[in-house]
Amino acid sequence: MKYLVLVFIIINAVTVCFSQHGISSMKENVITYKPVNDFDFRKISEIDKVNLAVKSLLSSNNDTLLANGRLSFFVEQTVLPRYGAISDGYSMEGDNLYTYVLGELIDGKKNGYWLVRQFGEVYLNADKVMNYSNNMLDGDFFLYNAKDKLIDTLTFKEGTGLYLDYYPESGVLKVKGRLHKGKREGRWSYYSEKGELLKVDVYRDGLSLTGV
Repeated sequence: MKYLVLVFIIINAVTVCFSQHGISSMKENVITYKPVNDFDFRKISEIDKVNLAVKSLLSSNNDTLLANGRLSFFVEQTVLPRYGAISDGYSMEGDNLYTYVLGELIDGKKNGYWLVRQFGEVYLNADKVMNYSNNMLDGDFFLYNAKDKLIDTLTFKEGTGLYLDYYPESGVLKVKGRLHKGKREGRWSYYSEKGELLKVDVYRDGLSLTGV
């Protein structure tokens, strides 16, 4: 019953968000994704979640009609809470984590607004609303915190621009890097919620050259 209630809440909230951002009503394709080997879906970026959703759809069926329409991509998995400590008020039994990725495809390419909404019973994550044109980020990219408050707006032009992500509760910078024509380029830095530098990767044309 709890699962059904959560799904209803997600669908209702997503519908409202889509209407607010002008996402049209189209043929809808629904994909339920099962992570392999208990992969933690929180570890990949929002743009990678969108790319995985599209890849899962287009590889699931050779029907070219799937390449046009609205995509609803749903993931449910059990993961340990992000803090993973009873002293922080979190259970060690694991959190049911729900992720929705929604957007529109035209001839297999991402276009218009795309939404990534991810949350769990104890784990919170913010919405990301991004705009695509011809399969590349183009226009405003909105980042919301766990209280649904806008914390930053990024701007991309034909897949090029500064990419940032934040921890939803604290607002501390999580990831900083640059995209060029839709691919990671140059230095990408990853931070802990305490602001400590965890890792640096250097990219060229989307490929990682180093890991520090």
